[in-house]
Amino acid sequence: MALLAVKGSVKLLGIEQAFRRLGAPDRRKAFKESASHARQDQLLHDIKSEGPDGRWPELHPSTKARYAKKAKTSRRRAKPRKLLGRLPKALQTLISPNSLIVRSRVKWAYVHQAGGTAGHGARIPRRQFLWISANLGKRVVKVFERFLLAQWNGK
Repeated sequence: MALLAVKGSVKLLGIEQAFRRLGAPDRRKAFKESASHARQDQLLHDIKSEGPDGRWPELHPSTKARYAKKAKTSRRRAKPRKLLGRLPKALQTLISPNSLIVRSRVKWAYVHQAGGTAGHGARIPRRQFLWISANLGKRVVKVFERFLLAQWNGK
């Protein structure tokens, strides 16, 4: 049996130059655009009252009754417009060259995100509002595709 050896060379100068242009790009521009998509996505979760596992649980009947009672005796609105009130709108985005962090500025947000016990022993069901939907994932991928293509082309 004879051995076959193949020898060749490939000139990668153009590709090497393109990778040098990419270097370690500052992704802040792409993260900033992605942040606006993330905020829209999180607000949509509130409008639809849904988490990654489906619809959020309704308010407990005693909570609904308390809101109804307050509405009769108070001029102020006794019930938030949406199930989680101001929680989904109180988002903070932190952008660095290598990351995007979206978090809630409300200190009691975690009990709604994960479920648990709140003040006075009230049991709060899980109403996950911070999550990445498939739609957001697709939008962010498109943002980064455009960003990397522009970097590749030296723009």
